[in-house]
Amino acid sequence: MWNLRNPWIESPVADFPPAIEVCAIDPVPSGYFRNFSVPAQQAPFFCGQNILLAHSRAYHLGKSMMPNASISYKNNGGYKIPQTNSSADAAAVQRAWDFNEGWFSEPVYLTGEYPASVKEYVSTFLRPFTAEEKRSINGSADFYAHDAYTAQFFSAPPGGVNACVSNTTHPLYPQCYASSYTYSAEDGGWLVGPAAEPLSPWLHRATDWVPAFLHYIADTWAKDNMPIAVTEFGFAEPFEAQKKVCTSSPIKHYMRPFHPGLGCDAD
Repeated sequence: MWNLRNPWIESPVADFPPAIEVCAIDPVPSGYFRNFSVPAQQAPFFCGQNILLAHSRAYHLGKSMMPNASISYKNNGGYKIPQTNSSADAAAVQRAWDFNEGWFSEPVYLTGEYPASVKEYVSTFLRPFTAEEKRSINGSADFYAHDAYTAQFFSAPPGGVNACVSNTTHPLYPQCYASSYTYSAEDGGWLVGPAAEPLSPWLHRATDWVPAFLHYIADTWAKDNMPIAVTEFGFAEPFEAQKKVCTSSPIKHYMRPFHPGLGCDAD
């Protein structure tokens, strides 16, 4: 995690060789907070605020030193599917976007500020961004980078989203959505895709949702034909370590959804 009090942020950028033209910063705002006086529920958001500020500083520093470079940061997450067609599940899906990709993407690509649902929560303990900080954060990426691994279903928590948001002791607070990797019972209860390795039970092969995922990114954050980079992808083949032959099948499965738009054969 970057901390703006530490001047070494300038060193990695200064050490880039002249040939570097694309740079993606990988923020990980969880698991690294060591000030235990901060409640665990709030800690990622303190980290996230510092990451956004550090990223914007790194971006502008990098552009001043490498004007022709394309600089961004990496997002991580999966495509978010409403469990049902209800308005309650649609609201839960929006919160899932807000508290995952939107937490960073809205400030960087749209407004310089958090999504409304995130801002409502963090305003109770984080200082607000200054006007200067918002201007620095907004637009501090030249392309949209995403580790697009899988997809997941989201639904409103029992009692509804509003009841959860108004109850700080709710087990799903502050995100206030439930998630699953299986279709609803009414839709058959199937997994979102072929089953993953038991040691990585979340990493199913959900490649059917890749086109919708990329369209959502383009329509929501990477507007005006901003380039989108899929910086990581994959899925966990069941018992892969026990297989003696490695094939290209997983890559073909993942790449196939890209190809209709590219006008070429995935094979």
